Amino acid sequence: MNYRIGLIAPYQGLITKATKLAAAKGITLTTCRAVLDDAAREAEKMERQGIDAIIVREVTDIYIKGRISVPIVPIRIGGTDILKALMKARKISKKIALANFYGRYKDITIIKEALEIDFQEFTFFSRQEAYEKIRELKDKVDVVIGGGLTCVIAQEEGLKAVMIESTDDSIKYSLDVASNIAKSRFEEEQKRSQLTTIVNLAGGGIIAADQTGLISVYNREAERIFQIPYEEVIGKKNNYISELAGFNSVKGSGQDYENVFVVNDKNVFIRTVPIINNKKYYGGVATIHEASSVEEMDRNIRITLHTSGLTAKSTFQDIIGASDSIKSAIATAKKFANSDFTILITGETGTGKELFAQSIVNFSKRKKGPFLAINCASIPSNLLEAELFGYEEGSFTGARKGGKIGYFELAHEGTIFLDEIGDLPQELQTRLLRVIQEKKIIRVGGSRIIPIDIRVIAATNTSLIKQVNEGRFREDLYYRLNVLHLHIPPLRERIEDIPYIASHILRDYKFIKEEDRGVLISALSSFANHRWPGNIREMQNVLATLTVLMQDHRHIDKAAAMKLLTEIISNNTLSANKEEVPDSINLLTLKKSKKDFEKQLFALLSNESTVNKIQIAKMLGISRTTLWRKFREHGFSKN
Repeated sequence: MNYRIGLIAPYQGLITKATKLAAAKGITLTTCRAVLDDAAREAEKMERQGIDAIIVREVTDIYIKGRISVPIVPIRIGGTDILKALMKARKISKKIALANFYGRYKDITIIKEALEIDFQEFTFFSRQEAYEKIRELKDKVDVVIGGGLTCVIAQEEGLKAVMIESTDDSIKYSLDVASNIAKSRFEEEQKRSQLTTIVNLAGGGIIAADQTGLISVYNREAERIFQIPYEEVIGKKNNYISELAGFNSVKGSGQDYENVFVVNDKNVFIRTVPIINNKKYYGGVATIHEASSVEEMDRNIRITLHTSGLTAKSTFQDIIGASDSIKSAIATAKKFANSDFTILITGETGTGKELFAQSIVNFSKRKKGPFLAINCASIPSNLLEAELFGYEEGSFTGARKGGKIGYFELAHEGTIFLDEIGDLPQELQTRLLRVIQEKKIIRVGGSRIIPIDIRVIAATNTSLIKQVNEGRFREDLYYRLNVLHLHIPPLRERIEDIPYIASHILRDYKFIKEEDRGVLISALSSFANHRWPGNIREMQNVLATLTVLMQDHRHIDKAAAMKLLTEIISNNTLSANKEEVPDSINLLTLKKSKKDFEKQLFALLSNESTVNKIQIAKMLGISRTTLWRKFREHGFSKN
């Protein structure tokens, strides 16, 4: 159980009995022994400890009520309890006095007649009065029957004392009542805590008042907006707040109320709804928002809806290669990731500039923020401004109702990647320069300045310096973009990476058998002199075409693969590069390149565990002796 029950008893016997009975019900009691004023002090202590209900003996509850807010459950003293005490006292003496605190014991006359016992009854209302009454009776009685206090006083005065003890049934009943009260109180407190949390997290100020104007809800945001302490508002009437909240208006009209006020130099929007049941007004609830927060909330909702899934996917582990040039580029990119400066990535088409941009983002502190990639050449110039900076409703013919958030706003707290930046129209170059400098944007057709927190990564496959010299690209923008410069080497400058890249590409083609992949990779070795003007993208296309054309072959032959590769590369390569296919290979000039390629190929094969040397020799179209010599020549072994 999550709730706690206390017991304050006048004698130890009651504590022992109640603890045992409570344990049988699965209830743990917090107990103490005390009477009257001492009992009240103990009750206050239990309240501070968080006790949910307190059990006391009847009569003791009179002293405690009004001093604590915790529910009090009395153990009733009935006629049977008094009867048992009288029978016990009669065995001691016939001179008996019954102490009746506050006159709470009823039917005393009926008990006298039933038992034919003559005893004196006295009533008292305080500790002092109990002393006085017992001293008056000291010479007239031998035994005093009563509660804890009167029994102690009687014994101090030399008289015998008999405690009116509580029966098991009375104790059990009180335990059940206290348990139900404590459970209800605990559940209500839980609900109240949940409601308080909900109200405080509602995203705006919330105030509720009853039909008389007493304020029952006043959350933290309302306290912040009005700057009036919670203690001065809750449970009280506040004419200033009630007037602004429109409680009198909704009470009179029964209709919702909306208005805008200036509160502490801030524009505040207030909406109030009445609480009505069976056509009777029971109060109202007002929600309060600063106008600026409403706009920000709307903006954040739109951004969240638009940026869902707009994150960088690739990492540096996705960049394939072991050459010094690609390793150097990765190392530089990682250093750049640790800063927040603008980066300009240069490289030929197909070298993986966006792959590097995404990897930089995922290696940086902005990895959890949005990542937006925009190709400046793919969007018509008359639409690019609206796409980048957004627009307000009605700013131009065909503008979307409600306006639209631009890419820069969507990239807030993240990164924007501007690919092919050299194709950005000159009229937008000035706006981009201002955005990078000031970290602020204004939507098309708007006047509101919107601050943004973004990192800009730009990329180009052309010479921006040449464009600057020709007057087609702003010099100041060039220097703003080129704070950190990262160059991605072309594939022809890292031909030793081709086997690794080809192997990685071929893994995605599930219809190609494992043993055939080595044949295809080997076939590429004959094209080490090819300049690969389309770089990795070109290689992907070439291999895709090759595998599709050869997928119906039961076994892929190297010679057939080379023949197809010659045709594919010839057909897909620009005319300026067609003389570079294998028919015109100058082996003396390309000896070193071929040797480097061959070394990487055998390094790859030496780590291949799914095929043996017989299969490898067959795939490469060479004898096992030649295969063994090649492995040893390049410093590898194949067991």
